[in-house]
This record gives sequence, C-alpha cells and structure tokens, in this order.
Amino acid sequence: MTGRLAGRTVLVTGASSGIGRACALALAREGATVVVMDRPADLEAASAVAQSIGGTALGCDITDAGAPEKIREHLAAPVPAAASADRKSTRLNSSHITISYAVFCL
Repeated sequence: MTGRLAGRTVLVTGASSGIGRACALALAREGATVVVMDRPADLEAASAVAQSIGGTALGCDITDAGAPEKIREHLAAPVPAAASADRKSTRLNSSHITISYAVFCL
C-alpha cells in the first residue's frame, strides 16, 4: 500500500466481481476506504469483497429512481475509524458498458 488515497472514500459500482472488484481491491491497496456497491441480488458477493478490504457494502441498483438518495445516505453514514473525518470522495463507475469517473466532496 502506498497510501496515495489515504483519507479518501471511494464508491465503486459493479464491485462484487470483474473489473469493479479489481478496482475496489486496487483502490483499497492505495489506502482508500471503499464502498463496494452492486445490485441487491449481488449484495452477498459485494459484502464479501468489502469485508476483505475493510470497506462497506451497498446493495443498490443504480437505475432505480431512489438510488441517489440511498447512495447519499450510505455516504453520509459514519466512516470507519481508519478514514479521516475530513475526507475527499471519489466515485468510480465500472458498470458493464462504460467506465466514468466523477470526483465529489462530501
């Protein structure tokens, strides 16, 4: 771990398997606190990934109308002790067709 992302929280969609999982693992190795997000049907796998990297899991279908509020509530919840209270956040979307990056502050 190089710690380049220490103190940051990163949300990775599609993170229970494939490219999303690989991204979550790599980001955690860099020191990020990772929110492993995937569809509710894949929550068990997402939880396993989150547990293995000290992150949190969120079962949420990004296409649902209530998804933005659910994500906001999850990100607003208390962060693990290892994360800074004054954290910066990054969202990485690795869902199936496109990979897009958006940086936002909480």
